[in-house]
Amino acid sequence: MPLKRRSDAISRDQSDAESEDVQTQTQRRRQRSSSASSLQSSASSIGSEGGTQNQEQTLTKKLVRLALSTEYSRTPLRRSDISTKVFKESNASGRGFRAVFEGAQRILQDTFGMQLVELPSKEKTALKDRRNQATQTKAPSGSSSKSWILISILPAELKTNPAIAQPSRAPTVETEASYIALYTFILSLIYLNNNSLTDQKLNRYLKRVNADTYTPFGSLDKLLQRLIREGYIEKRRDTSSGEEVIEWVPGPRGKVEVGMRGVTGLVRSVYGWGAVGLSKGRTGSDDEGNGGRLVKIEEHELNAKLSRSLGIKVGEKTQRDLEQDADEGDVAEGDQASSRQRQGQSTRGRGRRARDDDDD
Repeated sequence: MPLKRRSDAISRDQSDAESEDVQTQTQRRRQRSSSASSLQSSASSIGSEGGTQNQEQTLTKKLVRLALSTEYSRTPLRRSDISTKVFKESNASGRGFRAVFEGAQRILQDTFGMQLVELPSKEKTALKDRRNQATQTKAPSGSSSKSWILISILPAELKTNPAIAQPSRAPTVETEASYIALYTFILSLIYLNNNSLTDQKLNRYLKRVNADTYTPFGSLDKLLQRLIREGYIEKRRDTSSGEEVIEWVPGPRGKVEVGMRGVTGLVRSVYGWGAVGLSKGRTGSDDEGNGGRLVKIEEHELNAKLSRSLGIKVGEKTQRDLEQDADEGDVAEGDQASSRQRQGQSTRGRGRRARDDDDD
């Protein structure tokens, strides 16, 4: 009996030891499998992060190329075009779009000196809608147009340098310069007539520069259709009064690309106060004393007229400079010259008003 009990105890000890060994080996296997799975998951997460960054860089480059190509053809960059041409084969959307858009903005600013600017949404075209909007006391909530164009962010001294800021070579420099001059001239006429110009007045203005018979781009109707298509101007038709009234107003691209600042620059250049002079190397005492200006007018008078026509403050810094110069001397002579010019301008103004009345 004692021998049997001892043998039973020995067998139980051996079985317990074997079970402990099995449990230890099982725990070790579990630890190894868990560590391997954690390593695999960390590697996969690192790989996914690297793949996401590479995908974002690729989408950013695509968006930059798309923005440059649309601006070359003067078509707005729409959100729908970005979704179909940039994000078509990727799952990025929403938050991913913002990251890609901001990355494209940085590349455009740092490399090309440009940035994407959102176009304003179209205004109400019907006369009834515009009257209702004018009588509203609450400001209308601005809706996003989800369309962008490229504008230059170069410093002013580079923008006004003729050696740097030149028209595009496509199709030719002369053709592009003529087109820029024409749509800037037409937009200036619209802005200076309270942001709206009837079709009859526009034709009368263009007739004075022979644009009704010839333009570098074919007929006048063809030119106006191109300006409408590219968003520089808009044509409004209204029949609420019983008669059809056709008006021309600035378009979304015209507001952003030219705007009141471009109109002010054009008018100041015509009167000889622009960033670039109209003529150089003229001979004669009158031209030398007038600084090459075609029309004798004081700068503060020109700024005052522009302020009244556009409804904005023009030339505040120049006005302060003129006041400082007046304190230094020559005040009497300047007053006499300005009074003579005002008399001449008033005489010419009466003559122009008489001619306009005859035309009407």
